[in-house]
Amino acid sequence: MQNSRTSKLILTFLCAMLFIACDLLYTPPGVLQSSRQAGTYLEPIAITLSSNHSKAIHYTTDGSLPTLDSPRYTTPITLTKTTQVQAIAIDSSDRVVQRKSWNYIVRGTPHFSPNLSVVDDRLYHVSDQYEYSTDDGNTWQACTGLSQSLPELSVGNKVHVRHKVVQDDRYYLGEVLQATGPDLVAGNCYVAHARLGENEIDDFSGLIFDANFSDGNATIAIPTITNAGNATFTGSAIIDFYASSDPFITEEDQLFLSVETIDFTLEPNQTYGASQDGSWPTDVIWLWGLIKTVDGVPQLTYKVSTLEGFQYIGYHLRTEKSELLTQNNWTASQYVDSVFFTESDADTTDGAFKIVNSWGEGNWEHIPDGAYYLPFDAAVALKLRINYSFNTFETVYEPFLFASFTLSHPNRETCLISIGVGEPEHPLMVKRLQSISDIANDDPVLAGGPNPFPNTKMVMDISEFAPYIATNDIFIRIDNRLGAETAMLSFFSVELYDDYSLDPADAAQILDFPLEGSSATVAARENRTFLISTSRDLEQDSLPLLRTQSRSRSSSQSLPAQRPLTEEEIQDILALQAPASRSRSQSNPSSGGLVPPTESELRSMRTIDVGARFYPGTLPSEVDWSQSPYFPPIGNQGQKGSCAAFTNAYYIHTFNEAREHGWDLSGAQWIESTTGSGYPSVAYQDKIMSPDFSYHLVSQAPGASIAALQSVLNRIGSSTWKTTGYDEVDDTLPYTYPWPTEEAFREAALYRGRRSDGSYFEENSGGLIVLDDPAKIDIIQQLLASGYCLATGINAQSFFYNDPGEQWMNEEDVVDLTGVSEDDINYFRQNINHAQTIVGYKTGLL
Repeated sequence: MQNSRTSKLILTFLCAMLFIACDLLYTPPGVLQSSRQAGTYLEPIAITLSSNHSKAIHYTTDGSLPTLDSPRYTTPITLTKTTQVQAIAIDSSDRVVQRKSWNYIVRGTPHFSPNLSVVDDRLYHVSDQYEYSTDDGNTWQACTGLSQSLPELSVGNKVHVRHKVVQDDRYYLGEVLQATGPDLVAGNCYVAHARLGENEIDDFSGLIFDANFSDGNATIAIPTITNAGNATFTGSAIIDFYASSDPFITEEDQLFLSVETIDFTLEPNQTYGASQDGSWPTDVIWLWGLIKTVDGVPQLTYKVSTLEGFQYIGYHLRTEKSELLTQNNWTASQYVDSVFFTESDADTTDGAFKIVNSWGEGNWEHIPDGAYYLPFDAAVALKLRINYSFNTFETVYEPFLFASFTLSHPNRETCLISIGVGEPEHPLMVKRLQSISDIANDDPVLAGGPNPFPNTKMVMDISEFAPYIATNDIFIRIDNRLGAETAMLSFFSVELYDDYSLDPADAAQILDFPLEGSSATVAARENRTFLISTSRDLEQDSLPLLRTQSRSRSSSQSLPAQRPLTEEEIQDILALQAPASRSRSQSNPSSGGLVPPTESELRSMRTIDVGARFYPGTLPSEVDWSQSPYFPPIGNQGQKGSCAAFTNAYYIHTFNEAREHGWDLSGAQWIESTTGSGYPSVAYQDKIMSPDFSYHLVSQAPGASIAALQSVLNRIGSSTWKTTGYDEVDDTLPYTYPWPTEEAFREAALYRGRRSDGSYFEENSGGLIVLDDPAKIDIIQQLLASGYCLATGINAQSFFYNDPGEQWMNEEDVVDLTGVSEDDINYFRQNINHAQTIVGYKTGLL
């Protein structure tokens, strides 16, 4: 009996000691943390969650409480819109030991800046994540889509919109003052640095708000005013311009200029200040005529003498006339523009550009990293021609309007396909399927190779047509210009989507052109137009969606003022290009596939003048986008003359799209292949752009120009490597350069390049800078620091394949022109044949 009691005491003691030991060894999970504080952000963000010693973290982003079944946190969470992130940390026993939530108001996406139309009784730019109130916030109703009908809207209603979960994300849209009358709306505010002639400064002084313009440089603000009411507006207004540190203009911001107008008239839905082609000189002329003058003196008041630093510019309209609504007299966040007002003190004379090649790693360089450095002074001596193309990184593009067609013709270089809206003879907007490489005898020369059109559907995103199709029709024009072959159109339709997918069965509405028989023919050397009556056949249910989408703007990013290349600049560039540089021989490893720009392409390009300031702040001493998680692995084009496609599509466009979508490519690698040049990691091929998609559309058999590639990426987009793989061939052998599949065309619409200040896509949203002046180095640095990788061209032999002792690239992979003759430099300038990607710069001595 005694032994049994003793045994129990010993067992109890041992258990107690075990519990104590376990307690001593147990480490409680640390505090559940986010890398970003809760709050308001003006652009998409990525957050990292952590909790030391926890087994796992589970989270939600839809407002629901997280459980063990919720997604497990493994990689940073990208937030592109207002979101409540809730998370739990669990221990090794799957017990919830930490619970926390964060509210992130991401207001950098223009789609979520609501506005109210009293005439339509409808809210625009909302979603099912938001709710609205018409009684000043006393009661709330859920929004059900991208636009929301307000059938009970009446005079006296005070309208608010807020996020259902993150209720601090709230907008006051104003009080309805009357049911009938005009309604002035403050639209886009365009701001630009401009260089004016001596006489023009006097003429346009009423528009200039930069007080220091004695050297001919000025800063101009151009408003747009729309009458969104149901009655004519007649009267005057005062336009108050404000500067703000953020894109949300209020009366608390800095009022710096007031402009008084003369009496003007605006009919319902009429807009002042927006020219048809988007060029600012037309807008300037309009505003100049609107400013009230007394004895020849413009009636304007400068509130401050100068503005400094990076500023968002918007305006407020004041009028004594009655309106339906006055809250929309303030520039909405998606319509402001931005500009930088101070010069950087950074010394940009010493340093070098970092350049990435497309020949893989190690087989052409001393340091096996796929890159080299070109000093600033060497780049100026070589008169490097640098191409830029503006893009948007803030907002994921969502196409919604498409043209789909099937055409047969044996030569896609002689049969031009165009999609347009409006009267065919005087269209409001036109998009071409093919790129025009040159003009010969007043006739366009088409890129793409003398091969047949594909026997599948070709699909083009025409979302930029949206503002017009409710009152105008869409057409396809076939110009069968040369040869003796007949073109046959066997299918043509227009597709409108509520939520775009790659499956046309998901379209909200499809309008087909009724073809006679099985196809419609276009005889040789003739043209025909086939029209779909969207103005008649578009369903009424589609109109709210169409209007919502067409009002969307892309970004508030600031861009520098640009101008077309002058005639002298065009002729200087053409003079640098030896005729022989247009041909290449793949048998010579020093040759390349870069075709120089034609005169026609140069005339479509723009440039940026010395002195332009658009980077918000002091330039960093070093930029290297090749080390960004958005940059793809160093690639190898092999024996194919696709260097321009690797530069523009594989490197630059992948970088742009990965940044836009928040794709982390840091784990991607280039996989060497025994049968070809290799490929990127399969797991990442749905996030890396295909060089073949764009190259085959513009190849000049072999080779392509940078401008042609940029045009395709803007007009059509790019499919991914997964959808359109890379077909490595020797360009000296017969090859048909097959065009993309229907799936590839449809996917490409998701990944289109675009200007960040444009409400529609342009043929070419970039330009060309000839680096012939050290002062232009600052412009290139600003572009790189702003997040743009740049395209350029070199002579491959000079850099990499000269005889030993004569190679320009030294053992540190830095181009060194010491001892290089002027003749060799001139040869380089005249024989540019290989495209390269500028990914950054480093200031100071290397």
